[in-house]
Amino acid sequence: MSAQTESSAEAAGPLGPGEFGDLVELVRVAEPALDAISWSAAELIISQVPAYGRSADSNIKTQVAHHCKMVFNALLVCLRDNRWARQNDFPATATNALNRVGQGVSLADFMRAFRLGQVTFWRALVRLTDEHDLNRDALLSVATLLMQVIEAGSSVAARAYLEAQQYRLADQDRVRRDLLEDLLVGRDPQIEPRQGMLLALGLAPDAALVVVAARVTSRNDEASVRDAHVALRRLGGISRGLIVPRHGEVVGVIPARGGAQPVVTHLRRVQESLRAHGIQLAIGVSTAREGWRQIVEAYREARVAQEAIGASAGVLGLESMTALDYLMSTQNETAQRLVDPRIRSFVKDELAGEGTFLKTLKAYVAADLNAKVAADQLHLHVNTVYYRLERISERTGQDLRRLPQVLNLMVAVRILQERVDRPDTRHQ
Repeated sequence: MSAQTESSAEAAGPLGPGEFGDLVELVRVAEPALDAISWSAAELIISQVPAYGRSADSNIKTQVAHHCKMVFNALLVCLRDNRWARQNDFPATATNALNRVGQGVSLADFMRAFRLGQVTFWRALVRLTDEHDLNRDALLSVATLLMQVIEAGSSVAARAYLEAQQYRLADQDRVRRDLLEDLLVGRDPQIEPRQGMLLALGLAPDAALVVVAARVTSRNDEASVRDAHVALRRLGGISRGLIVPRHGEVVGVIPARGGAQPVVTHLRRVQESLRAHGIQLAIGVSTAREGWRQIVEAYREARVAQEAIGASAGVLGLESMTALDYLMSTQNETAQRLVDPRIRSFVKDELAGEGTFLKTLKAYVAADLNAKVAADQLHLHVNTVYYRLERISERTGQDLRRLPQVLNLMVAVRILQERVDRPDTRHQ
């Protein structure tokens, strides 16, 4: 009903002069019975709407009865004042909606409970009319007004529920973020609600778990991180576990009773689904750990695996990395400064160009330093491979016939390539 229509209807009033006297009498006999009618409505709602009947709140019947009484009283006030219902006639609905959202009652069940309450009140008014020998024809006017009260009240109830739901979600997100921050600094949750949340998410104090760190590679803004967070929870089918957007990435603490590999396999399928939605992620997964106290170290592992992916998208579990992979991913600036300047210049030139000599070097190492096998793999004449290896030796100062010098060269190459591929250094 528009503001203009509502104003016009209210000015006219729902009741004609001949109806008003009979209905004022109905209001008089109904007001003392409001408590009993409200309790009857609450009992019907709890018995007919499973979500209410399953509630663990011992005060739910009292809360529902109180809300019913407020709504019923709104109709009686409209009858007494001969006016249509207004949205501000339902002040208790917002609080009631917040309570129901907190108890897991759906919008459909919330609205069904509201309608059941109105049906109970209508039947009570019919009974009171008969008991007090009032004019039953006047109830037709009450029915018209009751329908308008239901319309106005339903509108208020639906809006209040949706607002309460948004508030609840925002509050839960804040609690989840605070909880994750505590876990990432090694602080066990001390208050019962946070402990209860972890238990509900399948994360008991000694539970097997992995930590996941996901970074958006397709775009790098707050909106894309939010999209990735929502998509991971929706497409990932991850009903349990703590998954939170944090500082430009999405961090998840996920139960892992079967170890880390099933989580990695599942996330690879998720990654393909996300790619189809235009979201590309680099997802690092820690080794399987046990208990809250291990989350700090597990997060560090997940970040190492994530950074090892480099600038591309993909999923990498730390347990699939070799010791050398791990050392290369965690090396610092000192290791880079120890690289021979000739090797640094060689790698820089190769990465800037087509990388022909670097590919030849890697094929030679993969062939156990056998130039003929490397030539076959590269589809080249063996003399071409020998020529390139000599040029690499000249440019780097390393003798490629001696294993220690080959290892030194390959480690240096890995160090420099890791620096180029690392997300926080590739633009430097």
